[in-house]
Amino acid sequence: MDVIIIGAGFAGLAAAKKLQEEDYEVIVLEARDRVGGRVYTEEVKSVPVDLGAAWIHRPNGNPVTPLAKAAGLQTYVTDDESVIIYDAEGEVVDDDDLEASEKTYERMLEKASGYAEKQDNDINLLKAIEKTSPGAMQDPLIRYQMSAYTEFDFGGPISNLSSWYYEDDKEFQGADVIIPGGYQEIAEYLAKDLTIYREIVIEGIEYGDDGVSVYSSDGEFEADYVIVTVPLGVLKSGAIEFEPPLPQEKLAAINRVEMGNVNRVVLVFKEAFWPVKTRWFGYLSDQLGKYVQFINTRTFSGLNALITFGFGAYAEEIERKSDNEIKDEILETLPEIFDGVTEPERVIITRWRKDRFARGAYSYNSVGTTRKDSTTLAKPVSNVVYFAGEHTNADYRGTVHGAYLSGLRAAEELLDYDED
Repeated sequence: MDVIIIGAGFAGLAAAKKLQEEDYEVIVLEARDRVGGRVYTEEVKSVPVDLGAAWIHRPNGNPVTPLAKAAGLQTYVTDDESVIIYDAEGEVVDDDDLEASEKTYERMLEKASGYAEKQDNDINLLKAIEKTSPGAMQDPLIRYQMSAYTEFDFGGPISNLSSWYYEDDKEFQGADVIIPGGYQEIAEYLAKDLTIYREIVIEGIEYGDDGVSVYSSDGEFEADYVIVTVPLGVLKSGAIEFEPPLPQEKLAAINRVEMGNVNRVVLVFKEAFWPVKTRWFGYLSDQLGKYVQFINTRTFSGLNALITFGFGAYAEEIERKSDNEIKDEILETLPEIFDGVTEPERVIITRWRKDRFARGAYSYNSVGTTRKDSTTLAKPVSNVVYFAGEHTNADYRGTVHGAYLSGLRAAEELLDYDED
């Protein structure tokens, strides 16, 4: 075999597709029984529901957009202006109050960044906010925005986000879209015509001048090169043993960059008791990251479901609770917002940190990290072991398109070296 690719997420599929187009013999080894990685769609009453990545963010110029079109998939613009926010007493937050709070929130982040830039060492974002806007986090609307905007976007708690580099990335243009048929349809489109072995758990990689040996739950595989696209969380766990060990510089970057977490809770009801034409519902929770947003699936499907989230530190707390505890917590909140709340027919809960093949949702710039860390994570070892994944893409980390572009980049690096 010319190349072994470990992982059939978007990074691995992109690399495999590119190399196969260049007439390389490629196999993909995937630990799960499906492709897509942290892109995962589950059928709920015959309606596809995304439990991992769900949006094509900023679709204009985004490389995932032409993939969706090539696969013949419909997309649906998510109207972020279609939102009703409720306070703790169930009263609707006035639009003027929300607009004023959003301006305060933006000024607060600007002040925090300005303060952080003057410090000799990086500090976490929460500390910078507390220094420059004392008491701001006691404001329920500010807490809501820190959860729904900052912690959701960047995947980590504000107590861990680097105040220097937490938003040091890029984005494309346009309003975010979803795929009513499920994001996994794109993964399955990419997987067509590729040789993918599923339920193959990688245990070790031995590499040298004569190529690589990949040791797995299903025996040994050999090739000239390997591209490792497993999530950062898996690398951090040490589940894959490298021989010889990876360079100290790369190990330090793996340890330094944090793997964030966002968990979803899907509550399926027999009938809708909420305004079915409103896309988002917000709730001014008393705790940062705790069920502050609800997506109404009726705006893009016939499914009567609400999807809520655990962000930041609360994403970790969800993983320590039982399904019934989580359901009961949410059912304590919903009557504060809606009348006629009923018992859900089904509850689906993600626990990405406990998922042994993910160990988290997506990476973020934690205190002490820089763009150089992403470069180090992406750097090949001995021109034999190549690396891809959203964590290796400083410009678009934490995104599907970041993972996809990193797979193309790793394939190009391999091709450039092999041609020399």
